[in-house]
Amino acid sequence: MKKLILSFFSLIFIISVPFMAYSDKKPTVDEISGYLIAPCCYRQTVQVHYSGVAEQMKEEILQMIEEGKTKDEIIGFYVGKYGEKVLAMPAKKGFDILAYLMTPIFMVLSLTLILIYLKNRLGPRNMAKGTVPSTPLKSKDRRINQRLERELRDLDF
Repeated sequence: MKKLILSFFSLIFIISVPFMAYSDKKPTVDEISGYLIAPCCYRQTVQVHYSGVAEQMKEEILQMIEEGKTKDEIIGFYVGKYGEKVLAMPAKKGFDILAYLMTPIFMVLSLTLILIYLKNRLGPRNMAKGTVPSTPLKSKDRRINQRLERELRDLDF
């Protein structure tokens, strides 16, 4: 059981850690436009939004890529022009890092609470099948239990 829990938490950790590989390839318009919100209404990314502003941004992005600018430079240009709200994802710095950290923390915390609840709810596993845990009976339960035993004895031949 401990190995299963350890494996599960290790998997969660591996999945939740942001993984960014270094790449020498040129960025694409679709890639960069997916990081930016259309500044005309701030509802969709430039990648899927169809408005004059979004189309103009796509053309500007293509032009900047052809000029040899990197993804960070292009995104930085639009952040400078429209502010942080143009970003589809919060920046990984300062207070905004909580958006990235809280998700895996809440996942681990909630799964731990679920496991604790299930462990307490199911009880010990070494109890024989069909046995009832020994708990003190209330007076009403004792009377019912005595009556049940009397009736079962009367049924015995």
